[in-house]
Amino acid sequence: GTNIDVMDAHCYGQRGDAFIIKSDSAAVAADIYIGRLKVGLRNNSGFTDVTMGGIYDAHDSVNIDNVEIGSLQVYNASWGLIPSGANTGYISNLRINSYVAMNVYGNYYSLVIDGRCVGVNIGEHQCSNTSGGISIDPNAVNVTLGNGFSKGSTKSGYALGSNSLVHGN
Repeated sequence: GTNIDVMDAHCYGQRGDAFIIKSDSAAVAADIYIGRLKVGLRNNSGFTDVTMGGIYDAHDSVNIDNVEIGSLQVYNASWGLIPSGANTGYISNLRINSYVAMNVYGNYYSLVIDGRCVGVNIGEHQCSNTSGGISIDPNAVNVTLGNGFSKGSTKSGYALGSNSLVHGN
């Protein structure tokens, strides 16, 4: 869809992907704003039934453009946001202003920016007790990573590539 404006969304309790940002030959995804997107922990009660996180899928070589997530908070899931295996188009102008991943195990990294990403800005971030924190593919273009940390990872905190990576502390 295009021109989507969501203030607050909370995904929990499902057995599949928590959310999908997708373009394909039938529908373009563009100009999407999500104020806060939370995955897991219903009402902070400890409910932990979410098994997966979100995916982005520029399917059928149809691009995704101009997506902003004000705050992406992921608790007790398999990942935060990763590309789908069928991602054949590009995603451009992706902004995640604040990213938190806690107790996120299953995918190698909780947040993956693949080689088909152009113009990505990840603001402050906190990754704690994850398989891995943040991965940015060497083929990604114009990527900015703000201040933050990755601690308590079982595999790796960061894998930072990209031809124009700018990062904070």
